[in-house]
Order: sequence, then structure tokens, then C-alpha cells
Amino acid sequence: MPVKVKLKGAGQLRAALKEHRELIGRATARALYVAGNEVMTDAKQRAPVDLGVLAASGYVTLPDPKNPKVEVGFGGAAEQYALVQHEHTEFHHEKGEAKYLENAINAVDVKGIVEEELSAALESGSAQLEPGPHREEPE
Repeated sequence: MPVKVKLKGAGQLRAALKEHRELIGRATARALYVAGNEVMTDAKQRAPVDLGVLAASGYVTLPDPKNPKVEVGFGGAAEQYALVQHEHTEFHHEKGEAKYLENAINAVDVKGIVEEELSAALESGSAQLEPGPHREEPE
């Protein structure tokens, strides 16, 4: 037996969602960016250090509020080195560890950060996207 639900005020709900669409996009972009920067900060502290090139190559892309997504990674001159150091768990590092990015992703409460940022933005009606502490693209 099918269930029928009648939503009273559906027109008002649609209008409110349309009105807040831009805020929701900015809030989501900001939340992902804040979480990405937390992950990168942790990953840089875990990254193996020889000359410091690897940690310095870490980046967090600045998201587009119309299509919010964030990329967190290591690249540029250290791209191949970053992958080798990340994946080879048999390497001994005097400072740092293998799986430094993966371990950072697992250690940081990304879900909690996103929930907190979204709640704050929706409560305040504002979500500003400002550059974070890490480079915004691989060099």
C-alpha cells in the first residue's frame, strides 16, 4: 500500500531553499575547505622530512561554491617522491611516517568539522571563503 504525504507550505519551503541555495553552496565550500586545511596541517606534521620539499609541496584547493569540492595533496617538484614516500611502509624515516596523508585523513574529524561549519553558517546566515594557511594548488 503506497504512502501519501502532503507537505503543507511546500511553496514556502521551495522559496526558502531557493533563497538559501547560494548560502548553502558557500557554507559547504567553506566547511570542506576548513576541513581540508586541518587535514593538510596534520599531514605536513606527519610527512617524512629530508630537505623539507615534500611538506612544502602540500596544497588544498580553494573550492567553487557552485560545485563545492576540495583536493588535498602533495605535488609539484615532490609529486613522484610524495607518492613513493607515502606508499612504502617498509621505509624507515627518522622524522615522519609513511601513509602521512591517509593517516591525517583518518585522524582529523572531517565530519565533525563539516557539521560544525555548516551549522555555524546556517545559523549566522553567512559563510565567507577566505584563503587558508596552505598553498591552493600544486606547484
